[in-house]
Amino acid sequence: MTSFEPDGDQVNLPGIGSSLDVADANGRRFTIVRRNDGAVEMYLAGTQFAEFEGPKARALGTFISGHYLARPDLAERLSEVVGGLSLDWMIVERHWASVGKSIEQLAVRRTTGVTIVAILRGRVPIVAPEPTTVIAAGDELVVACRQQDLSHFTRYMASGR
Repeated sequence: MTSFEPDGDQVNLPGIGSSLDVADANGRRFTIVRRNDGAVEMYLAGTQFAEFEGPKARALGTFISGHYLARPDLAERLSEVVGGLSLDWMIVERHWASVGKSIEQLAVRRTTGVTIVAILRGRVPIVAPEPTTVIAAGDELVVACRQQDLSHFTRYMASGR
């Protein structure tokens, strides 16, 4: 089985989206570009070898993450929701400003427009967490939002600003 290790941080590509460079277990270098329109492009040694439209890219991402299987038609239906509903998740890093604070203290929805719909804490899912639920390092937050609100939410949870 091939495993991937990120070699660096996600890089913002103004007007395009973002990219991530990875190397597989055999040392082959890949670049993955997530475009602002939701499509994903994959490159090996600078040559594009795959491109997935938004719904298929999201279905692929959820499958790779091992969280759940989202059929492309389901991902497409979600993308058609008024306002462009996006479901995503992120792992809370130990140094983030949000660690040790409750959802209510952070005023997440009011400040970022993002709703935390679940928290995966180890193997324990906290579905529809209460406002008093405290964010812990290592929590995996499952969120519902508009795609354009996600970067602000991530920055806010990390820095408090």
